[in-house]
Amino acid sequence: MFWATRGEGWGDKNKRRSTIGGYMRKILIIILAFGSNLFGQVFKVDLDTMGKYVLGEPIYIQHEIKNISGKEQKVSGKFRYDYILKKSNGEEVKKKNMEQYKITPCEQLEVEVIGIDWVERRSIDLMTYYYIEDAGEYIIYVRAYTRCGVGKGEGSGKIEKTWRGELRGEERKIVIKEPEGEDKEAYEYFKGNIPLSGDGAKELLTHFPTSTYAGWVLLSSIGEGGIGIPSRKDEKAVRILMENVRKIIKGKKYKEILKEKKDGLYHKGELFDEERFLKSEETKRKITEFTKNFAKANPNFSFSGYLLGTGGLNALFLGDISGGCDMLKESLKLRWDKPYITEEHKETIKEVIKIMEENGACKRE
Repeated sequence: MFWATRGEGWGDKNKRRSTIGGYMRKILIIILAFGSNLFGQVFKVDLDTMGKYVLGEPIYIQHEIKNISGKEQKVSGKFRYDYILKKSNGEEVKKKNMEQYKITPCEQLEVEVIGIDWVERRSIDLMTYYYIEDAGEYIIYVRAYTRCGVGKGEGSGKIEKTWRGELRGEERKIVIKEPEGEDKEAYEYFKGNIPLSGDGAKELLTHFPTSTYAGWVLLSSIGEGGIGIPSRKDEKAVRILMENVRKIIKGKKYKEILKEKKDGLYHKGELFDEERFLKSEETKRKITEFTKNFAKANPNFSFSGYLLGTGGLNALFLGDISGGCDMLKESLKLRWDKPYITEEHKETIKEVIKIMEENGACKRE
């Protein structure tokens, strides 16, 4: 029986060669398709999501592409990105009609020199690309590519020595939940078309101030009248902010600072003049109150800490130093994560609190 079994396994040499050849062909195809990822990988693309979302809110994702080759690379033009979204059963989600851009001939593209430590990050809202109308599980991945270069032997002259290729990030699962409670009331009130700006957003804040959607309205409202929090990496913005924090806690009024130095106060989207301040002062007060109430009702919202931090800065610059201190300290206990808020923003608030404590404007804990 032993020899019979051995004979059955080894007898048909031609069949065995054919099978091995088939395997080798498959392996070769995989290497050709993903060789840049397996051997001598040049770039890598990663995707980060918030994991769970409520139907109707922005579906923010962030991708990152970086040079991992250990040396400089040259690329013709910039990387292009596609975002592929499917339902868990494989059904493709309908895309919105996006504006078509004119394709520049390869020879006319400028060569981009990409350094050893080069990283590019982008945050996008999938709701701007897709019609997402159903709750459920979805699969998302990002594709990054350059269309010009030597990857397929194309090009001449200056693009001859540039990298060309395509990268595909790993698939990520996201879950979109049915709205409940106040979220459901808001979703039904606006018939699924949630307004995040304009008069509709003001109406949403008035009627549904602690809904998930209100958090996004407050985030966008910061640019209209609120004071934003710069990342710790933005050294100039942080320096200006700290200078003005010191002036405020020593008794100077916000309006006086604006008169003294037009670019002396860091914030997003607001002109640096007294007239604009006077018009937006009431807006700032409202944003401060809304963020305070929202964060209290939604401590687990993904960027509730950031929102309360902006509320604390608004309170501070409006003269409520004690209230601002309390809000800033409380903000550190909440969440400071996705979609594009980082520890660097949180570090800025920590520095503000430190300055306030050193000057007796905040009690040390």
